[in-house]
Amino acid sequence: MPGLVGEVGNWVSGPRFWGREHELSLLLKLIEDGANVSIIAQRRIGKTSLMHEASDKLPQGYAGLHIDLQAAQDVSDVVVKIVTATRDVTAIWPRIRGCFGNFFQSVKDSIDSISVYDFELHLKAGLSGNAWQDKGSQALSELAKLDKPVVLFIDELPILIDRLLLRPDGRESVHTLLCWLRSQSQLHQGRICMIFAGSIGLEPVLGRIGLTADINHLTPFVLDPWVDDVAMGCLNALAMYQNLELPRNCASNMLELLGCNIPYHVQLFFFYMHEHCRAQGKTSVLEQDVKEVFDRRMLNTKGHSDLTHMESRLFKMFTSEEFPFVRDVLTQAAIAGRIRPGDITALWKRNELSPKDYLSIVPHIFDVIEHDGYLQKCGDGSYEFVSNLLRQWWKAKYEAFYELLTEN
Repeated sequence: MPGLVGEVGNWVSGPRFWGREHELSLLLKLIEDGANVSIIAQRRIGKTSLMHEASDKLPQGYAGLHIDLQAAQDVSDVVVKIVTATRDVTAIWPRIRGCFGNFFQSVKDSIDSISVYDFELHLKAGLSGNAWQDKGSQALSELAKLDKPVVLFIDELPILIDRLLLRPDGRESVHTLLCWLRSQSQLHQGRICMIFAGSIGLEPVLGRIGLTADINHLTPFVLDPWVDDVAMGCLNALAMYQNLELPRNCASNMLELLGCNIPYHVQLFFFYMHEHCRAQGKTSVLEQDVKEVFDRRMLNTKGHSDLTHMESRLFKMFTSEEFPFVRDVLTQAAIAGRIRPGDITALWKRNELSPKDYLSIVPHIFDVIEHDGYLQKCGDGSYEFVSNLLRQWWKAKYEAFYELLTEN
């Protein structure tokens, strides 16, 4: 087995793209079939890496463009980012440039020589009002005229939607944007394919505001955590590259402690393990090292931005009245191991929330925390954490301040 260079936190492709060959094949088949796709997965599962690898492995004759909306603030930024992505593609850019030449009349240098920042600044200035739809449609029409199908890999659309919803007219803006994207994908079916993904779930965000119908043209593509064999292979390959002996029982203990093989967490655990062994001058991992690194590094409430984001995400998703209830639900499940239907009702009452709102709000809340990988439903109707890492981290943070519900 070849060694694997560790890469914690960034997207990967090529030799560092690990264990997703089957999913890659399925996604490429959907692209060839002309489907528009929504990649559904937990945070840190490898959605962006899958999109980049798919772009590199597109069938001959296809062109792939990456549109990152993480910093986008407005609907017009979608068009800005799409147009910007075409600048480095020789076969595409001359067609697109003609659509926007009048936007740059005040620029002394040529359009091709100005910085990306200045380019996007001038472009956005000309897309006020509804101009973004007209010009965006014009740009996509030019893309559709190419002699090859174009795949738009659009990352972090849910983050933009979250930002738009903070505005008074947010729902209307989101609806307008999604309807435009849908109409364009349908207009250019077979010529332009759109693949969407994000670090937060698109469906829960839209479900909250009743706009899920706006994405019913998208084919859902579920990206699950690694199975144990794939995660074990990754740990072994990482250890081989670092010349670190990782006995099978220790690797198994690492995966058991994680409880869910999120690729980022698997690689982060190994990174801390290697750092621990190197600091102590060890060339082999011992069982006690696994537990020590998990407790001291993986469960550390400081510097663990990924798990902190899992908490802050909930604060954004729910109202100020709902958030304490959601926090109590997760804390009860973290301490007790699972939360039963009766516990959920009791916590609703404890937080003094309206009984008449229970059936309209609680099902939506659990849709979100199931979709985003916090809890999963058990056969008896109770819920438990998907990830033992998240469970233990949450428990360590809140157990001392929480009054546990007792058995009836």
